[in-house]
Amino acid sequence: MEIFKFLGDIKNAEVTTNVVKENVYPELNGTILVTKGIFKAKYTWYGRVSPMYKMEDYITVEDMEFEGESESIEGLEIDNFHQFRQGLIDHGMKSVAESLTIDDDVIKEEIYKTIPKHKYYKALYGKKKIFSTLTDDEKRKAYVQVMREDITFIANYNHIKKQLGWVKENEEGVEEILTNEEILEMYK
Repeated sequence: MEIFKFLGDIKNAEVTTNVVKENVYPELNGTILVTKGIFKAKYTWYGRVSPMYKMEDYITVEDMEFEGESESIEGLEIDNFHQFRQGLIDHGMKSVAESLTIDDDVIKEEIYKTIPKHKYYKALYGKKKIFSTLTDDEKRKAYVQVMREDITFIANYNHIKKQLGWVKENEEGVEEILTNEEILEMYK
């Protein structure tokens, strides 16, 4: 049988390679200074950026992390900001202490605003948008565009569909997730 002859030749056959696709998923980082009135806080951040699966016009940021580097009030750096805030609370100034905080969501939002201006982001992705910064309507349109090309795209990603409002109530009043076919019907 010829097949066994070919299988026997594999042992000494030359190995060849064809590059099908190349990608890079860099981790970008930086430092930002966030100002809230007379309060300033410096944060270092890092996150891995990459094009989205089947949606390469959009970029996703994964593993976003940030940490406070320094805090100051009117240019006066506070050595131990946690202890400073606690001292304000201990002296009956809880509302003042609370005003000297910036929510993590606000910090992330400010970081996301700076990423498209990062020199390496611009070099790799140009003006492509970060998906998480899109409005829900823009996200829906982006998903629908890919669904039109591939009906199975996010077919079983019910948490995304629920988040974007692609749900209906059945006869018993129970919420059900729309199928891709039903979603495409809505966007004709």
